[in-house]
Amino acid sequence: YINDHKLGFHPYGYSPFYFDITEHLNKGDQDNSITVKIDHRRYADSRWYTGAGIYRNVKMITTSKLHIPVWGTFVTTPKVSEEKALTKIDLTVNNEFDKEVQFTLKTTVFDSNGKEINSVSETASMGGKSQNTFSQHIEISKPKLWSIDTPNLYTAKTEIIRDGKIIDTYDTRYGIRSIEFD
Repeated sequence: YINDHKLGFHPYGYSPFYFDITEHLNKGDQDNSITVKIDHRRYADSRWYTGAGIYRNVKMITTSKLHIPVWGTFVTTPKVSEEKALTKIDLTVNNEFDKEVQFTLKTTVFDSNGKEINSVSETASMGGKSQNTFSQHIEISKPKLWSIDTPNLYTAKTEIIRDGKIIDTYDTRYGIRSIEFD
């Protein structure tokens, strides 16, 4: 609930979820009240989920009207070899402004030590009240491949830059590996 307005219901203790509370917020100096109610009566304890309550991280995420939504990135590695790997990043961007906006979409890949590997940047524009998906490709030389014995992870940090200012960032961790079934 936000300000006594019921946002929704989520009965599964192990899957993530979120609610957009924007339209229900009090404006100005008025306080806002967030309430989480646990009703355990319909879902009896079992060997899979004992107890009731909040046992996972809870975050308040604030964004600009131009932003990458929750779960708004999808990273794949369509070409992988010991010499180089191609990382493809599909990015969803929401424009909640009433008018068209122009911005720069920049993604930088970092290795597990935080060292910058490579980056790509593009200028884009979107109409008002719209959502678009953009694709970016970044090549990585001599990638550290992910395996069970060496679980190397990279981070793709995407930034939305408007009027020279970073207005949103979104980090996506991923491993580079090629898997094939036949």
